[in-house]
Amino acid sequence: MNIKKPVNKIEKLIDELCPAGVEFRQVGEICQISRGRVMSKDYLKANIGEYPVYSSQTANQGGHNVDEPVIRRRFDKGWNNFHNVYKNLVDAWVLYDNSGESPQLIDEGKNR
Repeated sequence: MNIKKPVNKIEKLIDELCPAGVEFRQVGEICQISRGRVMSKDYLKANIGEYPVYSSQTANQGGHNVDEPVIRRRFDKGWNNFHNVYKNLVDAWVLYDNSGESPQLIDEGKNR
């Protein structure tokens, strides 16, 4: 008997949670696809919420000049927040390095 083993995380989840399989549907059949709001710095300042928002879209196409010390400071704070706050608030998390041509899985975990 030849049993197909799951290849990626989606296939593993389907195998685990839907052993009878799932119906294939085009994404457009089950939801409307649209681009979200560009989060400008002014918008973020005017709409302060309970949780911080990190967005690469703080200028057109995400491009803006930020001094290296500021980038490093923001990275250090974000890294600390991820490890000490955010990942403890969710059931499961996945961490990728997206600095190259394609994202690379660094780590993942479950809390519950």
